[in-house]
Amino acid sequence: MIEHRYGTDYNITFRAITKNDIDILNDFDCGNSSINDFIRNKSLNSNKDITYIFFDTQNNTLVGFCSVCCSGISINESDGCKTYTTILPAVEIDFFAVDERYRSIPYDRDSKRYDTLSSVMFSYMIEYISDLTSTYIGATHICLYAVPKAVSFYKRCGFKEFEAYMYRDELPYVESCIPMYMPL
Repeated sequence: MIEHRYGTDYNITFRAITKNDIDILNDFDCGNSSINDFIRNKSLNSNKDITYIFFDTQNNTLVGFCSVCCSGISINESDGCKTYTTILPAVEIDFFAVDERYRSIPYDRDSKRYDTLSSVMFSYMIEYISDLTSTYIGATHICLYAVPKAVSFYKRCGFKEFEAYMYRDELPYVESCIPMYMPL
């Protein structure tokens, strides 16, 4: 009989990525070549993002990562006479990915269908961003551009698709993604 492992069975630490992590990055595989390329080849030298990792200390394995940056959500506002565009200050989650070996692992024995290690790590990241913004940045929202197959995951985590008065970025790499946000 194979013993089933739960998310609580892993000794996972959370921290900012460092140059010492180069060896563990190459083994990471989330199933998306663009995201794998970012973590392996660009995350350590990004001028835009700060990358945080979830690391399994028992197996010396990168479980997942999240890259964040300062951003904003462009919105239309009206003062009754005139409509103008303004920016809601936001932290953008550029990347959130979990290695395929750790995806869909129930968090504990009593977990419901979507109570996975992935959702717990993402919730932890949201709390971390919330603490960061209240202490240092002052952002009022979190935004992200979700690949279509991840939209339901982010909705379960409390994100909503952009409202009609919000404008998406026009960058080519987010073209097929769904813009989403969460008020802090």
